[in-house]
Amino acid sequence: MVLSSAFPAFSCRKAVCLLVVFCSLIAVPAFSRTINITPAQSIRSAVLNMQPGDTLVLAPGDYYDSLTVLYITNKNGSPDAWYTIRAAEPGTARIFGNSDKNLCEIRNSSYWRFEGLELSGRNLSSDGIRVTVAGGNAATSYGHHIVVDNCNLHSFNNACINTQVTVWDLTVRNSWMHDANLAGYLGSPGHDQQIINLVWEHNLITRMSGYGMQIKAQNPRAGLTLGTTPGLEFDSWGWRVSHNVFHRDATTAVTSRPNLLVDAAPATGVGSDDLATIEGNVVLGNVYDSPFQLSGNLRVVNNVILNAVSATAGIRIGFHDITYPRHVEVLNNTVFIDGSTANACLSVHDLLGGYTQIIANNAFIRGNTWDQAVSFGSMPAGAVVAGNVRRGSGPGAGFTATTVPLSEIFANPVYTPGMVDLYPAAGSLLIDAGTNAYAPTRDFNGVKRPRGAAVDVGAYETFGAGNPGWQLDVAFKQTTGDTNGDHAVNAVDLLAMAHSWNQSAGDAGYNVNCDYNADGRVDVLDLLVLAATFGN
Repeated sequence: MVLSSAFPAFSCRKAVCLLVVFCSLIAVPAFSRTINITPAQSIRSAVLNMQPGDTLVLAPGDYYDSLTVLYITNKNGSPDAWYTIRAAEPGTARIFGNSDKNLCEIRNSSYWRFEGLELSGRNLSSDGIRVTVAGGNAATSYGHHIVVDNCNLHSFNNACINTQVTVWDLTVRNSWMHDANLAGYLGSPGHDQQIINLVWEHNLITRMSGYGMQIKAQNPRAGLTLGTTPGLEFDSWGWRVSHNVFHRDATTAVTSRPNLLVDAAPATGVGSDDLATIEGNVVLGNVYDSPFQLSGNLRVVNNVILNAVSATAGIRIGFHDITYPRHVEVLNNTVFIDGSTANACLSVHDLLGGYTQIIANNAFIRGNTWDQAVSFGSMPAGAVVAGNVRRGSGPGAGFTATTVPLSEIFANPVYTPGMVDLYPAAGSLLIDAGTNAYAPTRDFNGVKRPRGAAVDVGAYETFGAGNPGWQLDVAFKQTTGDTNGDHAVNAVDLLAMAHSWNQSAGDAGYNVNCDYNADGRVDVLDLLVLAATFGN
């Protein structure tokens, strides 16, 4: 009887333990593998044979194939089983495209990561990574949960990244896209196959012959774009374009195109209130067209725009294609146009009534005081214009007009990347001149606002005599306070500062990444900068 009574209890405990073990096992991909290949092997074959959870590691060298090199069709992973293709470290894995073919094609596939790769079209391939039609039916084709991280994409006749079917949860970050027609062509010309839930951040986009990137206009959502198809559900989150550096000049530009064109959100129905957040970006000039051409639902915050050669506005907001501007916030941007070749720093027209519309705390500065700084169309009732500064002509309400020398506004108002500094000069009229109610909580550098009685006008919040942040240049934007390059300021950076505390240049423990004010010593002045940007 003792055995009989004890046995059921033992079996129950054992069953529970086995169930826990089983659950832990099924959370890990059963066939997860790391596959290592060299340039002597077929990368196309390796990709075709990958299973969910697999990581394909490419040894340094050059990879070729006579067909589409990365051919990805009906390969769907899961949140716990991503497909990953990455380069071995150290070294460079270069993948080359072929004439009239896309280097990578993705059809009806999901959960793919591309990390640390160089993708070259050799000016032969059309697109670098193209999410495209499967089975001849664009309406049922898709791609989702695709990450491009720390890659170098270049020399494509069309786009570095192109989405021609419904795509959601696309993340492109820390990547250099250059010497192509455009970096990103996102969405379809017919407006039905849409890009949704986009993160495009910390990229460097240079030497494009056409657009820097474009997010296409969107029709009212139907089919896959509703996000209700069983097995293909998603939430409508909008788009985030942040902390990118755009540079486009006459050496490569051949057409009149913006650096960034966004027509965000369908006009009605599901997703019509989705927002495009455009924050902390840098434009170091454009050729023939606006740095930003925008419509739809927009939050344009903390951008720094140097409009070197252009025939239109630094930020142009108005009707385009099928999209009117609706929800519009333009907050704490700095736009500087030195010459007489552009219409305005800001142009706002065609706003629809009944939406939140705020233009506040911006610095719109022309080199010539007789040139136009701001151009407005008819502003709907309820639109807020407050705390802005303009140098040049434009509306009066909501703007402080100035004719003071440029050197009294900015630290170094020149047009040369690597030298230009649009941080407020000592005593600048931008300091403490904004309206707190409409200011973002942090500035372009990540410094918390406000530092004084009121927020500063423009992208920068004054913190000390000199700019504590990254020097504007044709390079990846650096996050102030970030010592390890992960674009976050947290306990890791605090620990790095502790290890370098009171060390000077030349000392064994000196960490130049902790010397934010570049005075050759890690001390309390640098700690104050870290404290102001911590948690960013």
